[in-house]
Amino acid sequence: GGPEVVTSRDHDETKLLVPKSAWRIFIATAEVAADHLPRATRGSLLQVLESSKNHIVDASSAEPEANSARLELAAAVKDVRAAAAGRMLSKEAIAARHAAPGALVAARKRVLGDPRTLY
Repeated sequence: GGPEVVTSRDHDETKLLVPKSAWRIFIATAEVAADHLPRATRGSLLQVLESSKNHIVDASSAEPEANSARLELAAAVKDVRAAAAGRMLSKEAIAARHAAPGALVAARKRVLGDPRTLY
């Protein structure tokens, strides 16, 4: 229990490692995807992302070209209506998942046994 806290700010393995040249696209995508949040909090989300940039961006990536006049478009994301209208699982699919609980255990063993997994 308790609030989530950052435990490792200095290790690249814990960062998204967004290339510097893709930062504007990242922010534009976050802005589009923020339509799922209350309107009053959207600006705050973008401010938090900007203030956390050094924990998100890959410091070793190439700098964006200064004279580049590229149009930075957001990646394609579902808006809140499209997400809400998504395909629901059928009763048969849900029943199949409940009928095979061992599959979940096997999947967890694969993940927890993987040395690349951070615990």
